[in-house]
Amino acid sequence: MKRRAIDTLGSLLLALALAGCAGLRGLDTPPQVSLVNLQPVQIRLFEQHYLATIRILNPNPVALPIDGLAYAISINGSEFANGVSSQRVTVPAYGEKTLDLGVSSTLAKLFDQIRRFGAGSGTLRYAISGSLELRGSAGSLPFTQDGEVDLRLDRPPRGRAAHRRAAVPRARVASR
Repeated sequence: MKRRAIDTLGSLLLALALAGCAGLRGLDTPPQVSLVNLQPVQIRLFEQHYLATIRILNPNPVALPIDGLAYAISINGSEFANGVSSQRVTVPAYGEKTLDLGVSSTLAKLFDQIRRFGAGSGTLRYAISGSLELRGSAGSLPFTQDGEVDLRLDRPPRGRAAHRRAAVPRARVASR
């Protein structure tokens, strides 16, 4: 009797696992999640709230039904803000969607970033990581994307041509 119950339970668990994998069928390439913007919304003494805009790019031949996500944003190698969302969205096959998400940070994390930036090289390194929860208990997909923004201003040119060209401040953005 116990043996039959164990066999039945094992078969049921195997069927559930295979059904979960079937929900991921067609996802040959992981989706790309990138940070598009980070904007302060509410600044309080001990906690700050930001609006993070992310882009989810689906390079697969099947739609990506998302029930929610958890995420963290790091700046210069240190976690800066994090959040969760139960926002439901379907990213079409070979398509993309942008989402506005709330993230929170603390006073200590903000001061840490100010201190690091003051002692830094003028380059802001950032990363966003987390997981997308797929609809119907099909599982979750982890993601990580990082990049950097060079905030240094270009120096004015030297030499005889210096008076003909004005130095134009530029920020260079690189993403991996």
